[in-house]
Amino acid sequence: MSIPQINCSGTPYEIGHQHGAQAAELVHGSIQFYAEMFDLYTGKTWAEIRLIAVRFGDNIQVKWPRYFEEMQGIADGAQCHLADILALNTRTEVVFGLMVPERVVSDGCTSLYWARDQDKKMGQNWDWMEEQGCNIVLLTIHQTGMPVIKMVTEAGIIGKIGMNSAGVGVCLNAVRCSGHDIAKIPIHLALRLSLESETLSQAVDNVEAIGAAGSAFLLLAQGDQSMGLEMTSTTTKRIGRDSYGRIMHTNHLLQKHDQVVEWPEEDSFSRYERITQLTEEYHGAHLTGLQEEGFLGFFDDHEGTPFAICRRQEGDCKDATLFNITMDLDKKTAVVRRGKVCHVQEEIRLDFS
Repeated sequence: MSIPQINCSGTPYEIGHQHGAQAAELVHGSIQFYAEMFDLYTGKTWAEIRLIAVRFGDNIQVKWPRYFEEMQGIADGAQCHLADILALNTRTEVVFGLMVPERVVSDGCTSLYWARDQDKKMGQNWDWMEEQGCNIVLLTIHQTGMPVIKMVTEAGIIGKIGMNSAGVGVCLNAVRCSGHDIAKIPIHLALRLSLESETLSQAVDNVEAIGAAGSAFLLLAQGDQSMGLEMTSTTTKRIGRDSYGRIMHTNHLLQKHDQVVEWPEEDSFSRYERITQLTEEYHGAHLTGLQEEGFLGFFDDHEGTPFAICRRQEGDCKDATLFNITMDLDKKTAVVRRGKVCHVQEEIRLDFS
């Protein structure tokens, strides 16, 4: 099955309606998947989750009305309830804010930005449960007065991983911390806000000023500029480039966040050590530059399988790499690979050059 590619334009409601109507079956697939997953992670029914999501929705309608209108459009286009779409778009806050520690299962994502001489690249493996892999879509969004967005997302969710026509790219890593703050912006809306930015500084400043409703790591870049935002519902910490020109992240907090309760998986630490090792080995073997094959190779590593950077859903590992994305930030191009780098099922090239 190919990733559906959906072009959306017009008013926020029209953009949402096009998304919902063209991906209706997949939107309902996302709803079914998360209804089952919310029960696994939090012990709450879908009806209970929708009530929590509506509380987020009240704040979204006041502070970000165009996002609320777009979600209403998705609901109408897919012929489902607005509360369902609100639940999808606040799923990070619900899952990682309300999760029961003993119910936590493994989760992965590995992201990397590296500026090396004339080459500036960013990418990640997005790891999640294989059952949700059939509900991924590629959206192209045209909005008046904003950059064009191309992003890979889950059907029904209005913000995720991708790049815009101004060359701003965004990656995402889940971080499991307790608590959420309904007054702040949900993580997936923060991703959308970032992708609507003309500059990296605008993206970083806007997200920092609002604060995140839940926990996650956002990796943002534009050309030779980059910044990581490690966010919880009470804290935000910046992570800049190291002495090699890298920003790397997996699924645990790298900075100290006072009074934050976190439940990281052990393999997040081993994957972070591994991506550090791989990039340092590359640095030692290549005096200059960063070739596309070399950068992609960092995401095709199997040490520690199934809990590797290239992840497999088997045994105690409950999720897998569902897609990889690599971005050339100078050229304003990206490549999306459905499946694992070692077993690409489909390759889609994005081009803003």
